[in-house]
Amino acid sequence: MYTLIFSIVWTVLVTIGVIAFHFEHDMSRQHIFVQIFCPLMPFAGFLFIWDSLRKYRRFKSVRVENSDEGEVFVWTDLDGSEKKDTIDPRIKWDKEDRDLSDN
Repeated sequence: MYTLIFSIVWTVLVTIGVIAFHFEHDMSRQHIFVQIFCPLMPFAGFLFIWDSLRKYRRFKSVRVENSDEGEVFVWTDLDGSEKKDTIDPRIKWDKEDRDLSDN
């Protein structure tokens, strides 16, 4: 959830910054890399929003069903398939989102 909020705030602020930068009087004299890179930053934000929204929907789709084996966690995965496990998957997802050393 925090990643989604951060992505939205970041994208809005970057978009405002890019628009403001575009209307600067010396924008045409900036290095070509800056002229290309700055307008692309909001698109990166939209990709972050899309990815965060997918993960948030997966996180919210987890439900607990009772079976003969006990509690079974059922959720809709990122690819749209339904998954089941006896261990709560949100613990692993939280660890993956917070542990940057494995990447």
